[in-house]
This record gives sequence, structure tokens and C-alpha cells, in this order.
Amino acid sequence: MLQSPPRGGGPAFHSILAAFDTGIGTGSIASGWVVHRYGFAAAFAVAATLAAFAVPFFLFMDRRLRAKA
Repeated sequence: MLQSPPRGGGPAFHSILAAFDTGIGTGSIASGWVVHRYGFAAAFAVAATLAAFAVPFFLFMDRRLRAKA
């Protein structure tokens, strides 16, 4: 598992918060575009598909990062 140095928790935490906020903002804009262009059903389908791929992607990346460590 990747870890920050003992005194580097602040920058690591703020990096995670920045990534989270960027994802929320980008996702809102993208889903708004999908709703405008294709409707709510398509936006929910895209969101569900991305959510379904999140767990396999996490497991793949976790295995890959553990192999490097």
C-alpha cells in the first residue's frame, strides 16, 4: 500500500480532497451534458456503468501497486 511519510499526512490528505472535488465537479458537468443531449435515462446508465467498473478497476490497480512495492 502506498503511504505518506509520517509528517506528510497533510499534503496527502489535501491531494485526496482535491481529486475528490475535481471528480465531483467534472462528473456534474459531464452528466449535465449527457442529460441535455440524451436525457436522464442515458445519464443514469452512464453513471451506473462507471460505478460498476469502479470495483474491478480498484482491484486491478491494488494488485498492480502491491506488486511494485
